[in-house]
Order: sequence, then C-alpha cells, then structure tokens
Amino acid sequence: MAIAALTASALPTEAVRPPLSQLYRAQVLRVVDGDTVVVKFVDDGSPNPGSVPTHRLVELDIAGVDLPLEAQMQWSYFSGQYLQDRINRQTVYVELIEPPSLDDSIFPAYLWQGNTLINEEVLIFGHAIQETEPIDTKYLNELLAAEEVAQKQGRGIWNWYSPLPKTPAQFREQQGESL
Repeated sequence: MAIAALTASALPTEAVRPPLSQLYRAQVLRVVDGDTVVVKFVDDGSPNPGSVPTHRLVELDIAGVDLPLEAQMQWSYFSGQYLQDRINRQTVYVELIEPPSLDDSIFPAYLWQGNTLINEEVLIFGHAIQETEPIDTKYLNELLAAEEVAQKQGRGIWNWYSPLPKTPAQFREQQGESL
C-alpha cells in the first residue's frame, strides 16, 4: 500500500501482528501519559508462563514514540487523552522488546489491539513523533511511514495551523540548558 493512500480508515495498521501465542495478554489499568500505561498481565498460557510479573502492576513504555512533554501543553494533553480514550480499561496484547526481568520497573513494549499496532496508530494520528534513537527497530519502517502520513495530512502535532514548535527532544535540550 502506498504511503499516501494510508489513512485512518485503512487501519488496521501496516505492521503485521505476531501470532497471539507469542504475545502477552494484559489489562490496561491506567494511562499515565501518552506513551506510558500501567497494566496487569493476565496469566493465561502466554509465552513463557511465569516470566512476566502477574502478581503486580507493571508500567509499559510504548516503544518507538516520543511524546510532547507536559510543558508542551495542548499537544501533550491530546496525546495522553488519545491513549486514555483508545485503550484505558481495555485488553491489549503486549510484545515485549526485551526479555522481562522481575527487577525491571518499566518494560518497553509494542501494544496490539486486534491487528492494530497502537504504537503505530499513535504516530499516524499525529499524537507523537518517531523516537530519534529507538531502542528497537523491528517496526521502524512502519512507524516512520505512519509519521510521514501524519505530516502529509497535517494531523495532531503536524497541524498546519498550529504545529508543535519544537520536538520533545529539542524541548528537553532547551530545558536542560535553562536549568
């Protein structure tokens, strides 16, 4: 499918979901912000039973996306609100990037709902930008294509009338210099 033809109505996204037997099922209990959610893994015969902490709440970092910071007000609000509306209190399937360790406090992951890669969907609707230094490149092409669609269509932070003035990385750098 050509990038220009990819629109919201074309969802499910371009990424191809692995078989469910390779993913962990989880209940989203809370959306912390636009790229962090708190989940409870469901012990239901997922891969490597017992390898994820089903006994406690776990924070997942939505991999591959960089969100506007809280100080970037309206853009940050809409990013978090989108996830809140989309997956809060929903069941998702989690594709962990690294093998889980019970000592980890946050797990970088790809989130799936049906055949839709939530990480990609956040980008295609313009609620985030692609991470400049991703920790994983498995879906890099799909994530970059989704960001390009959002840019071309003027969605979210790419809005032609009120775009995000600085990327989150630029904003963090500026804030570090002013401290």
